[in-house]
Amino acid sequence: MFKSNTEKAQERKWEEVLFNKVAQELEQGIKHNATWAKALANADTNNIVEGLYIKYRVQSLQDDITLEEEARKRDEQTKELYRREKVKEVERKENSEKVNDFINFIAIFMSWILLLLGIGSLITLGLAEIFDIKENMAGLIGFLVGLPIATYIAWIVEKSSKKNNIKKKQ
Repeated sequence: MFKSNTEKAQERKWEEVLFNKVAQELEQGIKHNATWAKALANADTNNIVEGLYIKYRVQSLQDDITLEEEARKRDEQTKELYRREKVKEVERKENSEKVNDFINFIAIFMSWILLLLGIGSLITLGLAEIFDIKENMAGLIGFLVGLPIATYIAWIVEKSSKKNNIKKKQ
């Protein structure tokens, strides 16, 4: 991958910072044993040892920074995955609530239908016997009389269903 002049300049400035840090460590008498041993192992003379140490120490600092950046990126990715899972969980919960609402609606609707049919049938039979009228006419009258009664009963069922949903959400 090609680097722009700006990226190259930033790398050189960053290396200067690291070389300065190593120089300050050496002035304070701080040496990292493993890096010093590596420099000794690779040097032919004592003059070269300190130069190799500086080179290796700067590389070690660069590696530390790279590893810290990678760990930070992994942490950010983990947090993002966790956030996405939370969003999915909320969506699943909302979808579940929608399905429950739909099921409640269907149950109430079906209860209305059953109530209308049941009440209409009872009224039809009763009217046919009481008034000695034809069953189809009695059915119409039964339906018209049964409709408000069934509506009222279905309204009560719906109201109690809504109370149950409110209790569940709390």
